[in-house]
Amino acid sequence: IQLEALIGSICDDQEDLGRPVTLVSADKITYRCRPDGLRRAIRNIVENAVRYGSEAKVLILQTATTVDIVVEDRGPGIPDDMKEKVFAPFFRLEASRNKQTGGIGLGLAIARAVARQHGGDIAFVTMENGMRTIISLPRHDDSEASRAAISKRWSVSAAIIPARRRRQATSISS
Repeated sequence: IQLEALIGSICDDQEDLGRPVTLVSADKITYRCRPDGLRRAIRNIVENAVRYGSEAKVLILQTATTVDIVVEDRGPGIPDDMKEKVFAPFFRLEASRNKQTGGIGLGLAIARAVARQHGGDIAFVTMENGMRTIISLPRHDDSEASRAAISKRWSVSAAIIPARRRRQATSISS
């Protein structure tokens, strides 16, 4: 997919709902992923930034080994001793359990699960005037060696599936 288009559409959707969301910078990046899962993870992070930090600014940055989706807000951040706990399902920093003040505590758990399914993770950085949430995903190498390794992996998988079927067929007829 075109990653900047995916993220741009999330930001546009949020803006259409009257939420202060801005895509600040986005390099054109083609990325192999599960777009529905990644869309949901990014949307969860952006919605949290707006809900708890009054706005969201989204950037896409590339390093030598990662593609980082950065969401900045102006909220109070997450205390250091809670930064790992917020990924637990049904955990909320906001303790009232009132749905008007937040969700049910699944957004960050889902976002992290999706990031990890893609080989990445999520980190929080507390800034002077807000927080930065970084979804860091591994870069895909489009070199000839990488394509050959992927092709070989698919060839091995194709050989394993028929072998399993033969074993299953043998055990049933015995």
